[in-house]
Amino acid sequence: MFRLNKADGFQWLGESDATPEDMLNFSASRAKEDKSKVDEAADFLTDLLSEGEALASEAIALADEAGISKRTLERARAAIDVKTKRVDNRWVWFL
Repeated sequence: MFRLNKADGFQWLGESDATPEDMLNFSASRAKEDKSKVDEAADFLTDLLSEGEALASEAIALADEAGISKRTLERARAAIDVKTKRVDNRWVWFL
């Protein structure tokens, strides 16, 4: 195991009991967790935009209230191909 930080740079901490399989399984479970968050955000956006357009700022605020980060919301927006346009100097999202 090792640690990287600005103060000390690289620091060797010793051996780890983790196997390569442990490392790979951790990465796979993390990716699956991230995928489910994007799916949840995509469902949120689909529900929100199924009735029509929404101001991007309002969609972002509502997502934040629902516990969806802006980055996850952006990934979901790309995944379901949400369109954008500018109306009265404000961004609007629509399906």
